[in-house]
Amino acid sequence: MEQATEPNHITDNSPVTYYCRKRGYVAQVNIGEATYKMDGTYVDRRNHKEARFTPMGDFGVLTTSDPEIKRWIENQIAAGDQDFLTAAKYNYEITPAAVRERQAADEIESLRGRINEMSREISRKNELIEKHRGTKDRVAL
Repeated sequence: MEQATEPNHITDNSPVTYYCRKRGYVAQVNIGEATYKMDGTYVDRRNHKEARFTPMGDFGVLTTSDPEIKRWIENQIAAGDQDFLTAAKYNYEITPAAVRERQAADEIESLRGRINEMSREISRKNELIEKHRGTKDRVAL
């Protein structure tokens, strides 16, 4: 059975920035293990891991290199949790609709230009093919 692979940005140690709709949100990524004294008194937790979002405007922001935290946030996003955002989704959310419309129109215009250029290139190549066929036919006669 083929094993699923994770995206490189999760498994490598490069920092990734995430955003949260809840300012200052703290999530337990790994609750770790409780440690106790011999008499049963609670001491603390080992290997406890949290994702702490720092307030920034109306959102929380977290930049992390920790693969476990990145995996947890990516899983939340994949499960449809709308509170967590990738950098691309965050940028989309904070960009006014009028600006997004202008960006889309500019992108469409750019793509039309590329299509026109490719069409001209195809026409030039077709003309060369036709010229070559005509030359080849004359030589054979």
